[in-house]
This record gives sequence, C-alpha cells and structure tokens, in this order.
Amino acid sequence: MYDVVIVGAGPAGLMAARNLPKTFSFLIIDKKENIGLPLKCGEGVREKEFAQLFSHKNYPFVRNTVHEHEIVYKNIRRRFKADYLQLDRPKFEQWLAEPVKDKKK
Repeated sequence: MYDVVIVGAGPAGLMAARNLPKTFSFLIIDKKENIGLPLKCGEGVREKEFAQLFSHKNYPFVRNTVHEHEIVYKNIRRRFKADYLQLDRPKFEQWLAEPVKDKKK
C-alpha cells in the first residue's frame, strides 16, 4: 500500500515525488530501466522559469544558455530570439531523482 503512485519518472513525475510530504509513502512506475534514458523529449527549458524554480542556473547538467534559435526546413531558414538553457537531460533527471531516492529510505 502506498499513499501515492506516480506514473512516469520524467521531470514531471520526479518533481511531484520531490514535493510530496515526507510522511507520504509513494511508488514511481516507469517503463524505462534507467532514469533519464532513453531520451524521449527535448533538452531545453526557459531560463527565467528554471532559475525561479531552482534558485539559480549553475548546475553541472546545464550545458549552455541559448539566446537565439534557428530553424531550417528545406529552403526556409528562420531565426528568432529564445532565451533557454540547454540541459544534459539524463543528468538532469538523475539529479531530480536524488532527493526522491533519499525520501524512500
């Protein structure tokens, strides 16, 4: 018996587990064998919102800050301003999981 069952060990599921009260028992179910792999979606996150959520952006899984993005499709090339952080997604998910692992002990 668990108080909460979380389906998915991606960023949303791991953040949900991190924010559960310590008194809750929980189970995280995911079809992946290893947290963060295989990579299923993008590695970019908005810089301002990330810093608000995690206090700063100086983490080992943050690769760099992107200020301009370019999309090329056939003969069409578009550039636009986009401030986001490029993450090493597997390392980010493993970092998110660390406090969750500690809660289960």
